[in-house]
Order: sequence, then structure tokens, then C-alpha cells
Amino acid sequence: MIDSAVARLSDEQTNERLVKLNPSLNDLPEVLPGATWCRDYRYLLVYRQGVLQLVPANKKQRPLMVDFIAGTTGYRGHQNVRNEMLVKAVLGRDKQTIPTVIDATAGLGRDSYLLAVLGCYVTMLERNPVVGALLSDGLARFKAQDQEGVAKRMTLIKGDARENLQSMTEADVVYLDPMFPKRDKAALVKKEMQIFKEIVGPDTDGDYLLDVAQRIALKRVVVKRPAKAEYLAGVKPTYCLQGKASRFDIYQC
Repeated sequence: MIDSAVARLSDEQTNERLVKLNPSLNDLPEVLPGATWCRDYRYLLVYRQGVLQLVPANKKQRPLMVDFIAGTTGYRGHQNVRNEMLVKAVLGRDKQTIPTVIDATAGLGRDSYLLAVLGCYVTMLERNPVVGALLSDGLARFKAQDQEGVAKRMTLIKGDARENLQSMTEADVVYLDPMFPKRDKAALVKKEMQIFKEIVGPDTDGDYLLDVAQRIALKRVVVKRPAKAEYLAGVKPTYCLQGKASRFDIYQC
């Protein structure tokens, strides 16, 4: 389902790029170049300078895009990723074997990228058409510049994770990062994540995904949760890795 809060810029470059990434995005309302759109839509999908971007009507917010080369994501990928709590959770107690991973809630692909830097072959699932297009665009740019083979270890499958997981072959690890529960004003999320939440909406299938993931994973299921949130589906994990803002619940299979 496409969010009606999002429109697309109807110029030649954007139209051509969206057709290649996901033809269903043609169903988005179109905005002609130069037209005023901020009062009618919250976001505009545009292709500028070789990058697909989701531009907020609020000019104080930065455009949302996927970039595995520069910025915070690229920086983290050039550090020792074994220090990342995510990596420790995915490796489990076996620090030597590099597992295959299904990231069933890929989002902007940042966690998948870190795991690919580690050496994991990661299959990314993303259900939202707009986010999927941003991710696909970022991955294509990364593959064109990647000289270390990291991008080759990242595969994107668009569509409903509930359906895709059912039909997928087994993987060593299934990773779930369902949209965090609604927070109070004392725990405001970053502006970028606010945009992401507004586009994707609440996760209503996290409990179901955990059940399917436990049937597919050969070694473990890893679930990212807010530090003080209840267990997903009320199921107690084998153990947890606790951080200040979030934690990772590990379910051994």
C-alpha cells in the first residue's frame, strides 16, 4: 500500500527512475515541476543528481535517502564492526563462523550493511514501496562504487515479509527490527526516523514474524527492541544484550 502523504515529482528523470525501481510508484499522486505541493502532501519523491530522495514539506528536515558510501552509515562500516552490539548478537557465542542472514525488516538497510561488511550474505526484505525504492536506489549506487565486494553480499527482495519468509529457504540467522512501539515525548526519536515511521506506519505483524522466523532460522533469531520494551509476542528470549536505548533479544534455535 502506498502512503497518500507522498507524491512524486513528474519530471523525466524521476519518472524514468521510478519505473525502473518499482512501476507501482506511478500510482503516487504527481506534482508538476515548479508546482506548489507542501500544503497537499507531506513528502515528495524526487530523483536529483543521481540520487532518489524523499523530500519533506518541512524545510527544516533533511531529505531521506539511502547512502552506504558517505555519512554515518559509511563511517560505521569503516570501523571495527565486531564492536557493534548488532554484530555481537548475530554472531552469538560463536565468534568465528560468519552466518547467513535474513533481515526481515530491512528499512533503510543500515543493519544489513554492517552485517555485509562483517562478511555475512544478507537477504533484505522490505514491504513498503517507497522505502523499498529508496533502498534499491542506494544499493545500486553502492554496487557501482563498491571495490571490496560488500554490496555483492546484499540482496533485496521487495514485498510483504510475511509472504516472503514463508517461501524462503533456511538461513543461519533471521533478524527482526520491528517498528518500535509509540514513545512518549520524553523519548523523541531522530527526525529522520520520524519521517520513516510516518511513511511505513506501525508494525502489526511482529508477533507473527517471530513465529515464522523461529521456524526458518538454523541457529538463532535476533530481535531489536527498545531497552525497556516487553518481549516481542511475550516470548522470553534465550538471552539479551542490553544497551542504553535499545537491546537485542536472542532466541537460540
